[in-house]
Amino acid sequence: MIIALDYGTKRIGVAVTEDTERIAVATSPIIYKDEFELVQQLDLIIKKYTPNAVILGLPLGNDDKPTQMSIKVKEFAQKLRDQFTLEIIFWNEVMTSRAASQFVKNDKSGKLDSESARIILQEYLDFRNL
Repeated sequence: MIIALDYGTKRIGVAVTEDTERIAVATSPIIYKDEFELVQQLDLIIKKYTPNAVILGLPLGNDDKPTQMSIKVKEFAQKLRDQFTLEIIFWNEVMTSRAASQFVKNDKSGKLDSESARIILQEYLDFRNL
């Protein structure tokens, strides 16, 4: 099982693989107010799916340069490693939010974030299975 996370400061999109690890499926997003609540929700997800790895969308800028958000994502990744001892794989998420918005319109519930996570995960799976 592989999980993908599309990190945001208020919502985190979540997607998982099905049993064969070939198809990504969007799940309920994590909506949180503070770090304590985030860790609690992540703990439930990790226990539910017991992933071997987490694909984490990394928002890089032009020429694959770091952005303010990519720095926050890397800090989040370190917290994940420390808290859950998981393998973290970064995946460039350029254009995933735009692609996800084609499927989910005017969303404030986090469905767009989870659709972005699904796209990130599916891109990773397709690349891995070439």
